[in-house]
Amino acid sequence: MGFPGGYWPLLEMQARAIVRDWTDPLPVTTLSQQAQHTELIKYYQDLRTAVKECRKAEIPRNPFGDNVGLLEQASRELELERFDLEFSETEGFVCSARYTEPGSDKTEPMKTLMALQAVQQKSRGGGYLARAVFHGFLGE
Repeated sequence: MGFPGGYWPLLEMQARAIVRDWTDPLPVTTLSQQAQHTELIKYYQDLRTAVKECRKAEIPRNPFGDNVGLLEQASRELELERFDLEFSETEGFVCSARYTEPGSDKTEPMKTLMALQAVQQKSRGGGYLARAVFHGFLGE
């Protein structure tokens, strides 16, 4: 689709929100949430107009803003639990596997987070840094 990897968790949260809306047609929203939604809709309408009119100065490099903040906000609004495994509250990977339905089976999220932790532990040996520098020198 052409999106960098950092957007995928946000796209999955968006899909979860759509499923929630389709399965719960009458969600209760506060006035504050309604105001936030109205502001968000206006932001994306303005962004879409700027893209269509090629006003590059008005198009942010990362239109989604703070990925971690958006994931945390979406998880609160969708009433999801954050599953950290061995990561602390302020460390670990930004991924959808950390956010699960209350009471759901944690087997698959645990597999994903354990695989990510294994990669992180391997990277501490310096092998990934050397490879990244090597590819950087080659222009990749």
